[in-house]
Amino acid sequence: MDGIINLIKTPGMTSSDAVVRARRILGERRIGHAGTLDRAAAGVLPLLVGKGTRLFDEVTQKRKTYVAEFTFGIETDTLDGEGMIVAHGVQAGADELLDALSGFLGDISQRPPVYSAVKRGGKRASDHARAGRVPELAERPVTIHALRLLRQTTPGAFLFEITCSKGTYIRSLCRDIAHAVHTCGYVSYLLRTQAGPYILGDAITADELETAWRSDPGAVLRPMDEPLEHLPSLRLDPARERAILNGQAVDAEADCESRVRLYGADGLFIGVGALERAGNRTTVRIKINLEQKQR
Repeated sequence: MDGIINLIKTPGMTSSDAVVRARRILGERRIGHAGTLDRAAAGVLPLLVGKGTRLFDEVTQKRKTYVAEFTFGIETDTLDGEGMIVAHGVQAGADELLDALSGFLGDISQRPPVYSAVKRGGKRASDHARAGRVPELAERPVTIHALRLLRQTTPGAFLFEITCSKGTYIRSLCRDIAHAVHTCGYVSYLLRTQAGPYILGDAITADELETAWRSDPGAVLRPMDEPLEHLPSLRLDPARERAILNGQAVDAEADCESRVRLYGADGLFIGVGALERAGNRTTVRIKINLEQKQR
């Protein structure tokens, strides 16, 4: 069984918990998730199944959208509602927040939270933090594509919508926005509404997955080429299909982009190819092989 499941992770469940349960339901060991969600968070968590796991980099590179509540005037050690309070500050106002948001749009540098899965000395930063050793984490580049203040929810809290790149920590964004308006803050609510082409409205819970899998397994798995629909497609004749699956470069149309979705002579998706140009000749070589067998 191969494909992608658009799962809703519920609060209190880790991303790894979601994978373990999916493995039990499907009876398939080759399952991974495409982008960790904090335990307290909820929302879209794409699961890659079978050969779909070979598309990990393709799925995780996509933009993600969140709805998050930032509570100002309090900071916790984890920067979310599960941590211990470590600082107090003043409440933030809507006008000063709106003035500060433009400084967080586009390419920015961000320091991950100390309670995170970032590795330091071979161990997760969160493991160091729980042992009482606060790790020094370097800033890293991320991109905030969109950042909107939606509304105020309580006197000290505001709801935001954020679209960002892979690797963005919403908890760090909250901390940094709070510091920009001279206070502190933490994420009191986090919902991922979209990850690449996968949206919350089409996602299913683990309980729904279990019920659906019993009645109609084929309806649960989404096609592996779905997150790649932005790439042009190339259908191969039988000779070129055999050659490319054996690692050879084959002639391709010159108007293709740098990467293409590859389909066999039977119309089935077989992988992702990269274009190579030499003079007037354009060839394609398979880079993600979903067949990995000789024909």
